[in-house]
Amino acid sequence: MTPLGRSEPETAVASAAPRTIVRPPDRRESPILPAELSDEDVVGRWLAAKAIGGGRLATATLAQYRTEAERMLWYARQVNTPISA
Repeated sequence: MTPLGRSEPETAVASAAPRTIVRPPDRRESPILPAELSDEDVVGRWLAAKAIGGGRLATATLAQYRTEAERMLWYARQVNTPISA
């Protein structure tokens, strides 16, 4: 179950070993964010910035952004590719 109480789709996994994400050599460094942040950390900071930004978004919009971010991060883990690749 995810933090929002939704179950993740079933997938067949060859091994239960944790996956390591290999960052491609062409991944650009951010002039703002520290290099050691994971994709989850970057997305979390983006969602937090949207929540407190000057053009505040509706609660429903922020909830939808969070849902889509969870889906995107889940898929990135399934294909073992960072979202910034």
